[in-house]
Formats: sequence, C-alpha cells, structure tokens
Amino acid sequence: MATSEKPVLAPDTQSSYSNTNYVLLGLLVEKATEGDIADVMQERIFTPAGMTDTSLDPDRITEPPLVHGYDGRKDVTLDDLTIAWAAGGVVASARDLDAFLQALGGGRFLDSSMFQDMARPRGELANQGQLEYGLGLARTDPRCGTVLGHGGSLLGFLTAAWTSEDGERSVVAMVSDQGSHNVLDGLVTTALCG
Repeated sequence: MATSEKPVLAPDTQSSYSNTNYVLLGLLVEKATEGDIADVMQERIFTPAGMTDTSLDPDRITEPPLVHGYDGRKDVTLDDLTIAWAAGGVVASARDLDAFLQALGGGRFLDSSMFQDMARPRGELANQGQLEYGLGLARTDPRCGTVLGHGGSLLGFLTAAWTSEDGERSVVAMVSDQGSHNVLDGLVTTALCG
C-alpha cells in the first residue's frame, strides 16, 4: 500500500516524518537478517548498549516502575500499542534511552562518518517545523547549542530524547498526555540549557 503512493518530496530536499517509513524499514531489516525485528534489535542494539529495561516484545514490559499514560482520564498504560511496531513500539526506561544515545553518538554502532551522515539534516520537517531531520535523527537548537535526538507520540505518551553533539548534555523526558507538547518542550529546554 505504501509503495503505491508517489514520493511526497524529492530526495534530499526536505523531510516529512512518516511512521510508515519505519514500518517498511522494520520489514526490510527482517528480510535482510531473516530474523524477527524484536530479536534483531535485542541482539544488535539493546544488549550492546546495555539497555536492560528495553523491549520490542508485543507483551511489553509491565514490571514496576511503570510509567502510566493517559488518554483524557483513561489510563492506557497497558493498551495494545503493537500497531506502532518498528515505528514506536519499543518500551524503554529513561536510563536505557540515554544509554542508546550515548552508544550511538559514541561510535558503538556506526563509525564517525556514518554517524555524521545519519545526523546530517535532509531538510526541515515539513510536518513538524523547527526540526531538521536526517536519517532517523532530528537536529534542533533549544537556545544553548545544537542537540540531536528524536521524539515520539503514542496514545497516552509523549517522549523526547536529546543529546548535545559532544554527548556532554542529554535529556530523556516523558509526559503522560499526548497533548502536552509545550510542557515537554519546556522540560527538555530547561534540562539541557538550565
């Protein structure tokens, strides 16, 4: 279905975020490795980065401490979010997300030139504004220098994980209401910039 549509933009001109692209990437990884994406991520990403509280398992992590997400007043913490799969189905602790950022920026997964290419903006996100987007990494300047990272939004959860280019400052934050973008942005800016 996704490949039947024409490209939204010409390559390297502007970026437009789409979860469908990450689902397709997950399918490509499974085809190339002949493995399940959850197992591939565990073996190649989570374990090498020391991410012990992270899973893409459909059963999700349900052991305390468990952050709760809300849709209005309804607790949606344990709702089935497998529809997000490779586009946002990973459940992780803040500590593990920071470990991932440090491992990625510290050269554990990619050599320096590959990381720089991944982080190189391909244009401002047409559907997000104020964020330049590379290959899975966004770039922005919250007022105290350039940071790299990514955010995510699923029913009941709004997250952000950012690190300075030198890896000296990083923040992982979450708010339990999808509509609280301003609150999350304020948390991230204060944590990074003081």
